[in-house]
Amino acid sequence: MRSILPFDAQLEEVVHLYPKLEIEERLGVKILTGTLDIVDKHGKYWDSYQIEIHPSLAYPYRFPKIFEVGGKLPPLSDWHIYESDKSCCITVSCKEAMICHQGIGLLQFVKDHVIPYFFHQTFRRKEGYYLTEYNHGIIGVLDGYSDALGIKNREELLATLYFSFLLITNPPRVQRNQKCVCNSGKLYRHCHKIILEKLTIIGKEQILSDLIFIKITLLLTQWTLI
Repeated sequence: MRSILPFDAQLEEVVHLYPKLEIEERLGVKILTGTLDIVDKHGKYWDSYQIEIHPSLAYPYRFPKIFEVGGKLPPLSDWHIYESDKSCCITVSCKEAMICHQGIGLLQFVKDHVIPYFFHQTFRRKEGYYLTEYNHGIIGVLDGYSDALGIKNREELLATLYFSFLLITNPPRVQRNQKCVCNSGKLYRHCHKIILEKLTIIGKEQILSDLIFIKITLLLTQWTLI
């Protein structure tokens, strides 16, 4: 994993590039607060938001917490805001884990994720819909793993996730040029070795959490995998 400076040590760099933000200390914790202008790659100004960026417990291997505090966005999941703590939902957890597996710098987070997030929010506020949008809930979780593993069929995806989680928990004693343990007939290096490498980046804890969420959702709702 690459070396990422502590959250506090990166604040000045962000404030230098985004001068409408400032560093504030609350209860001994430094945060970023202020106005973030949303300007696209062509230099066109779209909107401004009052935001706060707080360190998260798992940073830099998870995103910092970001809040829209100016009241422009309804604090609803339909607007990609967590209703539990009112923080912004940038992407689904498995994708976040993969993005941050080597650590993510604060400036990179703002440029690559915060600015696009608020651009899409601005587009919805002005046009009534998102230009591009990831799904919520169980569909969003499954779509995240589908993108990561390249498996589109949801039943196959879920079966692969369950089986692969067992393999991560109890790594198979198989050589890369032997037949895969899933009995697909493929060599291990062309089959679950690739899948396990990707899922290992996401991490056992996140996968287990997602599998529990999927199972509970399927048990308590009429939602199907089809």
